[in-house]
Amino acid sequence: MSLLARSANVRETLRALQAQWELLGTSWTDEQHARIGEQFIEPVCSKLQNSESALQEMDAVLTRVHRECGWD
Repeated sequence: MSLLARSANVRETLRALQAQWELLGTSWTDEQHARIGEQFIEPVCSKLQNSESALQEMDAVLTRVHRECGWD
């Protein structure tokens, strides 16, 4: 699986997590929901966004290496 495909998987996972969390928030509105969101959900979403960016950057570097070394 290419890095761009993995990046797309990360993006879809992030979207699914955010959608489920928002849906859950419509019925679960107490302090525990807010605490879990701040302590767990937000950091995970941030890390997923960072990993998606990193995968895209690595793909660009690998593409350049392949092109410059004639490995196409």
